[in-house]
Amino acid sequence: MNKMKRIISGLKSEKNGYCRITHKRGWFGYLKDGDTAFTPQDLKKTIVRVVEKNPPRGEKLFNLDWCRQGKRSHFTMLPKKLKLEVPVQPYRKEEALERFIVLSNGDRFYNQIPIGGGKESIDIGIKESDSKFIFVELKPWESGNNPLYALIESLKNLIEYRTILKRKNYED
Repeated sequence: MNKMKRIISGLKSEKNGYCRITHKRGWFGYLKDGDTAFTPQDLKKTIVRVVEKNPPRGEKLFNLDWCRQGKRSHFTMLPKKLKLEVPVQPYRKEEALERFIVLSNGDRFYNQIPIGGGKESIDIGIKESDSKFIFVELKPWESGNNPLYALIESLKNLIEYRTILKRKNYED
């Protein structure tokens, strides 16, 4: 089970037979009655517990130089089956949008920044200064996930980022 599934299962998110975090109905319900399915305190405790049990791992964690490699800057909206001369051929709309945003905005923008190890990444990062970095999490509406899911994933990424910083400070 990945970290997001562990976090969501640790929250009381079931209502009327569906998960209010992973289904659009949950978002519409939140807009209607303001019921978020968790308290901020419960959310933080759950995320911290899951991240501490499954800390970020890997050599490329939050490595912005790695994100700048050429293969991560090409994009296409064509299906994966077509053979093109591009080193990496993303075909998911979200991935193409990420790369388009990064290419359109210059050197301060990065996409798919490794944060947790494996496939866990920040969709888009914007380096405002040496002390300010903005995380952006994209979710296509067709995926079924709602904005609460993106919010939780962003907070998970923030806690993983802080874990990486703590580890780097101890190593230096």
